[in-house]
Amino acid sequence: MTASMSSWSYWPDLTRPPRIVQRKVLTPNDFAGTAELADRLRTFESHFAKIGKPFEWTFTRDDLTKLLKKLDSPSLADAA
Repeated sequence: MTASMSSWSYWPDLTRPPRIVQRKVLTPNDFAGTAELADRLRTFESHFAKIGKPFEWTFTRDDLTKLLKKLDSPSLADAA
């Protein structure tokens, strides 16, 4: 399955910003005010919309099912 950067439209609903925003926009945290922060976020969004490329998901639904079964296994529960 291929995903695009459409998830950008949902990022304000997250409790924490995506890692790329944290690394490229919010660090260092040296903003003079919220207007400067908003400007930097808008600039980054515009830039990333131009350069962003779809990526290939490598973790499949089957991988998730296997992981959940593994986490539910008694041997893992006993080890904890």
